[in-house]
Amino acid sequence: MLKTVEKQRESIFADSKVKKLGKFLEDHCKPVKWTGYNGKSVEMMTLEVQKAREYKALYDNLCTSFITPEERMENLILLKRAIELHSCITSRDLKELIDREILLSSREIGEASSQYLRKRIS
Repeated sequence: MLKTVEKQRESIFADSKVKKLGKFLEDHCKPVKWTGYNGKSVEMMTLEVQKAREYKALYDNLCTSFITPEERMENLILLKRAIELHSCITSRDLKELIDREILLSSREIGEASSQYLRKRIS
């Protein structure tokens, strides 16, 4: 009984984590809004918003499970190019994970073997 409760709790926690990430990405993809001097509403697409939309599109593409391995490989390469400008530890770790998944995909290793990497990347 305790195991089932714990599994349900972990499942709820994982779902809430995914929802939080989705809300975070959605919030950062919205244009900046303010009211102008004459009372009109003004929206502006900043470079940060454009970059956030690019990252969200990459994230959405990587999270879908209905894409072919070739499309996934293309998305991984696009993500790797997008994070090359960053020099933090997290981006370096992400690059290593992407390289590992590309290597496994190029060697045509089974889906089950790369499932853990996919979960860590997304």
